[in-house]
Amino acid sequence: MSRHPTRLVAGVIAVLLAACGAATTDEGATSDGGAAGTCLEGTEDCVDADLDGGAPGPPDLDEGPSPDEDAIHEARELLGQPEAEALEHFDDVRLGRRDGEEFEVTDDHQPGRKTIATQEDGTGVHRVVEVVVETRDGQETVTAAS
Repeated sequence: MSRHPTRLVAGVIAVLLAACGAATTDEGATSDGGAAGTCLEGTEDCVDADLDGGAPGPPDLDEGPSPDEDAIHEARELLGQPEAEALEHFDDVRLGRRDGEEFEVTDDHQPGRKTIATQEDGTGVHRVVEVVVETRDGQETVTAAS
């Protein structure tokens, strides 16, 4: 039995880690692919990870409106809506002000969230008069005048 079992264990670990560090390609060259390509040929219960291919790239940001544009469009639809309907039927909407009275809202930034301000319209209905949309770059205020 060896007097230095720690050296033996360290040596085995080093060999195992070295085997994971480089993968051999079909042409016999090695690549720095981590553990990719470590399954033995013919092994049925081993799946090699495809580390550098097969996955689609990031979505094309030029396709259609951005999430910010969608949220701003929805904010325009909110203008004039009764407060109850706005809070019930639209996603990510919260009440920030009613008839000039400010309500406490959290200060965490959530792109796409809309904070509405409502004003009583003379018939007892509070309607949306302003929407603050949280965007990726900050916020944008939408009113009937904007």
